[in-house]
Amino acid sequence: MSTEEYTLTQTAQPTTDDRTLDSETLSEIFARDRARTLAHSLKACDRPVELDELAREVAAAETDTDAAVVGADRHERTLVSLYETELPPMEEAGLVDVTREDGVVVEAGDALVELD
Repeated sequence: MSTEEYTLTQTAQPTTDDRTLDSETLSEIFARDRARTLAHSLKACDRPVELDELAREVAAAETDTDAAVVGADRHERTLVSLYETELPPMEEAGLVDVTREDGVVVEAGDALVELD
């Protein structure tokens, strides 16, 4: 699925801890194609995913190819971008849960699951 096919609509106000995510925060997070692709990939997996695998899936979606043929350079650039740029604000907002024990594992958070 291309990033153009994934649109963010909100049916309920997702919450994280004691605060409600406002539309401005969601708009800022999902302003980038890669963040939308990341969210779609996580929701499609419906399980915790190692960052390495997730980066390969996102890179494949961005290039409309199979994950098995994503080049090493593209994979590495996507992995770094996810870890440094996309995941931190999504984790802070409660959209993803990131575990950093024995590697990095990412899972859709409750707030992301609540979004359509």
